[in-house]
Amino acid sequence: MAAFWPRPFAAPQCSACTRRISALGLEAWHTSRQQIRGKKRLANGASVMTVRLMRDKKGFGRKGSIVPISGGRMRNDWFPRGIAEYLTQVEIKDLRLKSVPIERDYAFISTKHSEQQREERLQQEDEERRKTEEKALEDRMEAIAKGQHVDVERLTPKRATELISILVPNRLDFYRTKIEQDSQTSNKEAPAEGGSGLAEAFLAAKQQLQSTHPDTIYGSVSLGDVLSSIRAVLSNNDEASRVTLSEEDLSFVGEVGDGSRQVIKRLGEFTVSIRTKGASEPIFRTIRVVEQKQQ
Repeated sequence: MAAFWPRPFAAPQCSACTRRISALGLEAWHTSRQQIRGKKRLANGASVMTVRLMRDKKGFGRKGSIVPISGGRMRNDWFPRGIAEYLTQVEIKDLRLKSVPIERDYAFISTKHSEQQREERLQQEDEERRKTEEKALEDRMEAIAKGQHVDVERLTPKRATELISILVPNRLDFYRTKIEQDSQTSNKEAPAEGGSGLAEAFLAAKQQLQSTHPDTIYGSVSLGDVLSSIRAVLSNNDEASRVTLSEEDLSFVGEVGDGSRQVIKRLGEFTVSIRTKGASEPIFRTIRVVEQKQQ
């Protein structure tokens, strides 16, 4: 007759136990008589050690933070890659005395990682904007080729003001030749007394020349000249080239020469006001008229 074990899961596990049970005459096996491993031979659980981060680590903390980590990950991954360093027992004891928190920050995202995400997002936005502009340009060129009327998209006054403020330099330079009064008066001789009318005209011109500003220039710098310079700057940008400006949008601040407010007739620095149609505030730029040296 085959032997029947009342508790099969408690069957003897080694030859010594089998012999002892046999000697007892097939006495029922009790769990209290089963051999177990000693404490020294029990399986060890996962070891956790305290380490110091040598760089920012997402989900753990910033560089220099003290965090717990499994020994296997530290030994096989973090330490070889320079992510963290081991702490001595003295350092760990000192940290405990100072009550330094030893925990990981699950919500931490490194600055480098966030900056990288921001750069990627900006690059993606620029790429999408570029594709949109290229598509709009292609559609406009195709419409022009078919002879269709194309309406140029107008910029808002606020956006036009922003573009002018960004792209137009704070100072615009213009070069003009200075009138040398001494040379002109010394080289010219008064006409003979016989021509009284000509003599009077010569004296009047001489007096007018002597009364003018010493930095008087040949020609002038007008609002049209300033407008042409601003348009040349804006034409280098696709969006800014759509800004609409006219001479009515420009004005010199104060008198600029011979009581005039429309043209500059002497060397120096002056101020021009630029206000696009519909804009609430004007933009001010410096106009500098510099002497052009003759070669």
